[in-house]
Amino acid sequence: MAEFLRKLSNENLYKLAKYTFKGAKPETKKAELIANIVSESKSRGITRMVAELKMDQLKEIVEKYSIDIGSHNASTKTVLRVKLADQMKEDEKFVEKLKTEHLTMLLNAFKENVESKNGNKLNYLVQDLALETGFGIFMEQFDTPYLLKLLKEGNIKGETSSKSKVIAAMIHNKDIEQAKSVKKEVEFSKKKKEIKKGVTYQDIFQHYYLTELVEYCEKNGLPKSGTKKELIKKILASFNDEEKSSKKKAEKSNKKAPKRKSTSKRETEEESKEEEEGEGEEQEQEEEQTKPKKSKK
Repeated sequence: MAEFLRKLSNENLYKLAKYTFKGAKPETKKAELIANIVSESKSRGITRMVAELKMDQLKEIVEKYSIDIGSHNASTKTVLRVKLADQMKEDEKFVEKLKTEHLTMLLNAFKENVESKNGNKLNYLVQDLALETGFGIFMEQFDTPYLLKLLKEGNIKGETSSKSKVIAAMIHNKDIEQAKSVKKEVEFSKKKKEIKKGVTYQDIFQHYYLTELVEYCEKNGLPKSGTKKELIKKILASFNDEEKSSKKKAEKSNKKAPKRKSTSKRETEEESKEEEEGEGEEQEQEEEQTKPKKSKK
């Protein structure tokens, strides 16, 4: 990544850095601009990585390494997440202090199926993953045509409309065809969408913090425990459940044939009696008409 950035002009480095580097100026030295972009990328990556940890995992790491949380509530996930992320950002050697089980914990929470390996190797994996992920998040704010121009300036070959492939080529400083995507290529809205039926996994993942998802689950009667990925899956599953429930109700209502209004036993007996009386009156009238009339003397 840094190797690619060094190929860019000061003008483009300034355009990239000015959004997060308040002291950035067109005349700022290239090395300083690159250092800021790398630092900002790492910071964003760490924030994303820590956000994936569960409450018990956060608590274990914070207590194990005596991270100072001041007067804040230690039972609040947000506090523990912020304090751990700050510690990782401020102390460059903090990750090196982490034991193998905690490095594995970080990697598995963020990237599935990471096997337990040598501690030193995991240490580098954590730092590399945070940096690559953060750089991807940082570069997402720029449109694809501009990123392709940067690739051309950096002498990286290839054509694609996929932003994730462009960013992967920058990270690995390789041609688009040779560079592996940092993540599975997916599409998501650039604007924050309301959480409702039709929203995608990536729309929620890219634009909502874990705390916002917990709040949504509380308001909508959904289980609020779990990682960010787990909560998103629960939310999307709830939309599917609602749809299935609506379909079942519609099917049941369609199957029901219109029925006559039910009448009580008493009403039924009265109706039968009235019918019998009516028939009796008609019969009497017919008999009267058929009787011979008596002649008057």
